[in-house]
Amino acid sequence: MIKRKVNDMWDLFISHASEDKETVVKQLADTLKKYGLKVWYDEFELKIGDSLSRSIDRGLAGSTFGIIILSKAFFEKGWTDYELRSLLSREVSKRDKIILPVWHGIKAEDVLHYSPYLADKFALSTDMGIDELAYKIMETVKPDVINSIGIQKMFRKLLPYSELKEIEPDHIYMEEKVRHKTLPNYFVIATKLICDVLGDITDMDYRDVLYDFARDADYDHEFLIWNAIACSYISFIRDNKIDFSDLDIKRDIFSFLLGYTTGAVKDIEDWQQRHPKLAKEQYYELMIRYAQNHDFIMEYSSDSMKYTYGKILEQV
Repeated sequence: MIKRKVNDMWDLFISHASEDKETVVKQLADTLKKYGLKVWYDEFELKIGDSLSRSIDRGLAGSTFGIIILSKAFFEKGWTDYELRSLLSREVSKRDKIILPVWHGIKAEDVLHYSPYLADKFALSTDMGIDELAYKIMETVKPDVINSIGIQKMFRKLLPYSELKEIEPDHIYMEEKVRHKTLPNYFVIATKLICDVLGDITDMDYRDVLYDFARDADYDHEFLIWNAIACSYISFIRDNKIDFSDLDIKRDIFSFLLGYTTGAVKDIEDWQQRHPKLAKEQYYELMIRYAQNHDFIMEYSSDSMKYTYGKILEQV
């Protein structure tokens, strides 16, 4: 994975022909910005009187990645050919994966005719849709942001019942490679317990969840979060004597915990107004309960089993 350098002002630079701006480039750039990426393309950075070539040089010099929207219009633009050669030169000299080609309305033979080098590189296509295209780009540019597959998948499961509309990644189709061929045995047992705890408000099978963990870059961290969510969920219901048959309240509890862990819950008062079945004080209690459970799990998971066992015995 490429590490971003301190002098890189942008995460990526989009090389494109102006004819493709409205059909694909602007939508893609806006979607990537919603993910928190710093994106350079002429609508964002070029001002009246700026030198196009100088601005392009600045973008190429200050970006970690370059996205190239390859289209028929792109192939006809001399200045975009200059951008391409600059990106090629940079990739070859640094031996980094700098270029991310995206095909737009073209076929393999069109790319081969223009650049045999690019034709040999794996490319994405705008045919998959802007949301999925942005997600695939994020996998390369910001894998740390996009690796929480299980939580995002659960958000999509809850969409029919929830008002979480601000989280764009919820609508993105995911197809991720399996990063871990095996998982610890305790992982399987604990995952089934978590799914059983949440079983009446979700239809997630523990085998599907295990598959999601296997695709996560850091499954240990994700596993600890899910343990904290499950502990907070069931203990809050028990201690507050929530009616187990009230699925709407239980979904609100679960949605809040998911939103809190991902940063989607920014204002508890606003959340409570949209989910009034619980009082504001109860949502604060949920937040504190999750933080305590998370800290407890993190503390014990960081020690050896022998040391942890001894610490638990001391508290009995």
